[in-house]
Amino acid sequence: MGLSVVYETVHRLQGDVNLKPKQGPGAAFVLSVPLSVSISHLLLLAAAGETFGIPTHGIERLYRVPLERVETLEGKPVVHLEGRVIALYGLAHLLQIGDASQVSTPAFSAATLPVMVLKSGARRFAIWVDEFLTEKDALIQELGMPCPATGNISGGALLGEGTVFVVLNPAGLAANCTGTSAAPVPRKAQTQAPVIAPGILVVDDSITSRSLERSILEAHGYRVRVAVDGLEALELLRAEKADLIITDIQMPRLDGFGLVEALKADAGLKGIPVIIVSSLEQPEDQERGLLLGADAYVVKRKFDQTELLEAIRQMI
Repeated sequence: MGLSVVYETVHRLQGDVNLKPKQGPGAAFVLSVPLSVSISHLLLLAAAGETFGIPTHGIERLYRVPLERVETLEGKPVVHLEGRVIALYGLAHLLQIGDASQVSTPAFSAATLPVMVLKSGARRFAIWVDEFLTEKDALIQELGMPCPATGNISGGALLGEGTVFVVLNPAGLAANCTGTSAAPVPRKAQTQAPVIAPGILVVDDSITSRSLERSILEAHGYRVRVAVDGLEALELLRAEKADLIITDIQMPRLDGFGLVEALKADAGLKGIPVIIVSSLEQPEDQERGLLLGADAYVVKRKFDQTELLEAIRQMI
């Protein structure tokens, strides 16, 4: 009963309790706690997209291990560090967050794995993270909620801008390394090809209308270019095609009707969907625009951005 109380108290102080071998009768227990429990020196690190702090007194050493040096022994990952074979665990795996095996970090571009070695008595445990960030002196405080029973977390601390980050307990992590299931082998995150947003060309001589339509479309993820009349629109389209065109009718040099007609006569551009957005609301104007090849006709007085966006989604 007494030893249980001692163990819990020492762990709250970011410390560790170990049974020390002793000759003769009796037993010796070694209690290790930081010199100061008010301000702790922390290493800030990243794992699964989150920032954590860990007191440096529990860290024996930091390494950057080439991924090809990670081996498996009895189905578990290990690393050879200074002549010792040390079991390797992922911090995300121990905390049960994110993808426990995927490493995704700028520091990983050189195919190296940021690894910290924790000590617990005579035992050593290697834990890999996504990235080592910086060092910081901070006051560790209670989080205002019960910490997990795993003992991995000891409290929280503040960054300069007021962001709260979780502070890990080195002794708790070491204890969980001994009892956790087989750790997954770290692997490099698969890079995905960037998704290019659809491009829309807005053609209107009114700066107000151009700006309004551009802001609506960009807010919904589209790439937007603008032109002030039909001739400029044709020049832009022949340099780089668009996925859809939104055009006014009343414009200088080449109006919207002339633009639609020119588009449908051009073999390389005739397949681009066209939506006319105009203040002209006479039935004959709407009929002319659709007969020339426009896919939709929207009257500015009845403009509804929800209906416009839905029409764009259906056409692209």
